[in-house]
Amino acid sequence: MKIYGPKDRFKVSVESHGVAFVLSPLTVKQKSEVMSAVSRAGGNVVQDRYEMVRLAVKYAVKSAEGFETADGTPFVLSLDADGSVSDEGLDYLMNIPDTVGALFAASLQFIHGKPDEILDGETGKPLSGVTLAPVGKV
Repeated sequence: MKIYGPKDRFKVSVESHGVAFVLSPLTVKQKSEVMSAVSRAGGNVVQDRYEMVRLAVKYAVKSAEGFETADGTPFVLSLDADGSVSDEGLDYLMNIPDTVGALFAASLQFIHGKPDEILDGETGKPLSGVTLAPVGKV
């Protein structure tokens, strides 16, 4: 059985749009922060789903490929010193039309380590036209 850590990188390609994202598994501290968006209220489990997605994207995504800014220049994702997506980078990623569903699904699945494939969060079936491939280590 193979195990992967936060230094491993995987490309998630959305073939229909010609774009890709490079992601990595999260550290234990990052996983804890994402999971803290789940709490109990009145005996019920309550999720702040948006906060979970925001943190998963912030920590899992390492680069984005195939995008241009409004003025036509290649988009370069900005990262903080610790390698997580900056607030400015999140502003862009959280506003990508069409491919954002695949990005959110992939990021959430990387909370638990490297998935075998990217699944639709609602159906549990593989996302059509979305591939996952190793790209190395940093």
